[in-house]
Amino acid sequence: MADKRDKTIIEKDFFDQANIISPYVDFFYLDVISSGKELEIALNVIQKLNKPVLVGLHIKKNGKLPSNETITEVVNKYKNNIWLGVVAACVSIEIIEKTSNEFKNLNIPFGFKANLWGVEEPLPVHKFNIAEFNETGKNPNIALGTRKDVTGEIFYKFAKKIIQNGATILGGCCETNASHIKELSKLR
Repeated sequence: MADKRDKTIIEKDFFDQANIISPYVDFFYLDVISSGKELEIALNVIQKLNKPVLVGLHIKKNGKLPSNETITEVVNKYKNNIWLGVVAACVSIEIIEKTSNEFKNLNIPFGFKANLWGVEEPLPVHKFNIAEFNETGKNPNIALGTRKDVTGEIFYKFAKKIIQNGATILGGCCETNASHIKELSKLR
């Protein structure tokens, strides 16, 4: 569910947490960002901590963030000199393939962190509530399933295609496993 708290309260909470780990990290990775509002808050904090950032945008089947903003709109509005790059975060390989040209046209380092859930678009991230699964006894990994059709070899071929389109940041997310990452390591 979308966080309806005042922006300054969210920013303070984020700063308190980021400040604790800041001395131990070289950069921050913002994972599964679902709106420009979330990104703006996080970037305000990270700039105060004087660290670079890798931005992970969550993209829906329609090629937009859950907030209905486009990738290009969000990057053009919020990109600044601390950005290391941008990735499609926790999305299916089909969505990554569909949006890779838009990422390429941003002219910044880009890539992906693919998930292999059993469904292409399991839940809107801003509505995901792990407590619901816990209360009903459903494990999200079981409830959402795992794609059996994406072997390490298929993941390799997918990644190679995205690299040929200019991607330089590669990774796996939910339901990827060691066989998928092993195949990525062959692409060095």
